[in-house]
Amino acid sequence: MYLLVNKKPVFSGKTGFGRRLITIQSETIILKNVPQEYQQIVLNACQRILDCSQGSPTPKAYGCTDVYALVLIGSVAEGDFCPESDVDLLCVKKEKISFQKQQEITEPLDSRVKVIFFDEALFQSHFEKQTTMAHSVKNGVIIYEKENFASNFLKKDIGLPTKEWMKDWTLHWFRLYEWGMDDIARSEEWHKKYCDKECICHISELIARVVVNLSILFLETHGIVPTTKSKIKRHFELNINDEKLVTGVRLALIVSRQERYLNHEEAKSVAHVAQWLRHELISFLGLTCEDLESTQMKK
Repeated sequence: MYLLVNKKPVFSGKTGFGRRLITIQSETIILKNVPQEYQQIVLNACQRILDCSQGSPTPKAYGCTDVYALVLIGSVAEGDFCPESDVDLLCVKKEKISFQKQQEITEPLDSRVKVIFFDEALFQSHFEKQTTMAHSVKNGVIIYEKENFASNFLKKDIGLPTKEWMKDWTLHWFRLYEWGMDDIARSEEWHKKYCDKECICHISELIARVVVNLSILFLETHGIVPTTKSKIKRHFELNINDEKLVTGVRLALIVSRQERYLNHEEAKSVAHVAQWLRHELISFLGLTCEDLESTQMKK
């Protein structure tokens, strides 16, 4: 199904003689490869983004001409979704926009919609480095594009992520690993003092997100690029013969999807996997003491 979203000319600015006419051309949003139950959500999100200019993210500022592409990625795009799945939408714009403007654009959207904003240079960089995101786009669904922008990238053959990118991305998550482990360490005293009969700990889900991303990197070191949570779970179960590790990864995937706190026992289970993944990646990537020192928390 091809859906033309026709824009009518609108006035902006003050009323009266000070009004300025904005001429709008029709934009084509393609929904034929989007699962039926998600088409309206995706349509609403794309209309909102295309209706918001870079300078003024409000409904009256139509014709966002610096949007090069909107690509649905992740589980919904790949038909690997469940009722709790997010709707992940990549928006490629000509230039960067501030985090505040991103929030203003996405604030009215369905809570399930997660929009990732890239500028043209960053998008191109992901394909040059053959990152996980580049593979997600290759497996994704183009919803909107200008002059075959995304289609031209999808024609390119890409292999495993470059080792340089894997190292940089691993060190990024090692820094967050330190923060997550610190959260758990600081909860120990509380747990011992107040959780005699029942655990009432509320520990940040950061360590779960760390495990999800380190699991992706670990699988990539074994020649597998998982682009959905289901694929992470499936490939980890197939490649790791350790029930404790597999259980920890399953838990991390659930917690990161639900975006909820962990109790003490859950945090310990996920932390065990995080420590193991960290050790494996240090070995595979040949990380040095200097590399690891750069990830340590400043006291």
